[in-house]
Amino acid sequence: MNRLNKLWVAVATGLVLVWGCGGGDSASTDGAGQDAGAPQEVVESDADVLQRAVDQRGTPCDCVDQNLEAMAAFLETLNEGDAVSAQEINAQLAEMIFPCMRPTGDSRADQLYSKDMGVCPNFLELTDVMKQVKEQVQVRVQREAEKAASENPLKGSGAKDVLDKLKTTKN
Repeated sequence: MNRLNKLWVAVATGLVLVWGCGGGDSASTDGAGQDAGAPQEVVESDADVLQRAVDQRGTPCDCVDQNLEAMAAFLETLNEGDAVSAQEINAQLAEMIFPCMRPTGDSRADQLYSKDMGVCPNFLELTDVMKQVKEQVQVRVQREAEKAASENPLKGSGAKDVLDKLKTTKN
């Protein structure tokens, strides 16, 4: 931050403190019923919120690169075999996602950080790999549902169909 910006931040902070804490004997209120001399809420700039998110998570592009590497390796193992179920894939994904990708509960910081990730050079490649992982999960879910249906032919049938099948098996 250059000297002029530091000076401006110091002056703005001083003014907020003076206005917020000074001359508080007035009993007048504004339309909302708050004391006119009450301190006003200071709203952080987008740049400050984003900087706080970067301090907590690391740079957005580093986050994209780390997750791209991990997801590409994960996709490679998925493509090698079918032994893993959709539920197991989801559990593994939840463990694999780096903390920088997880929501923090601060929706504004999460949104700004995500927006910054979107301009990273490898972001499109990461979304492509994650789309491929999603497709693998969907294929496995469909395959598992078909297998479950073939193993239990009565499942999903109406009562009339069940009774008809029972009648034909007794005869």
